[in-house]
Amino acid sequence: FPSHDTVILRTHSDKAIVWAPYPQALRKIAEKLKREFGDDSTVGYWGEIEFDDRLEARARIQNDDSCRFIVSNQSVGKFGITEVSRSQIRP
Repeated sequence: FPSHDTVILRTHSDKAIVWAPYPQALRKIAEKLKREFGDDSTVGYWGEIEFDDRLEARARIQNDDSCRFIVSNQSVGKFGITEVSRSQIRP
């Protein structure tokens, strides 16, 4: 997770979707975001996460102001989080 992206996310006050292609990268990104912004700041949304937990992640990113980031891959996230209010998308 490059340091310049962390700077962008620190200055970005809205919610954001962070995309990555592989579970290992998704886990590392989610862990780093939680370390930097707190455990409640980040939810995961990819294939190895249980379906009910993904539903909860969607609800949290939409309704919980303390939840700022959803980390996902496009193969799973493209069907479930397209309605999330966001102002910035980073590949």
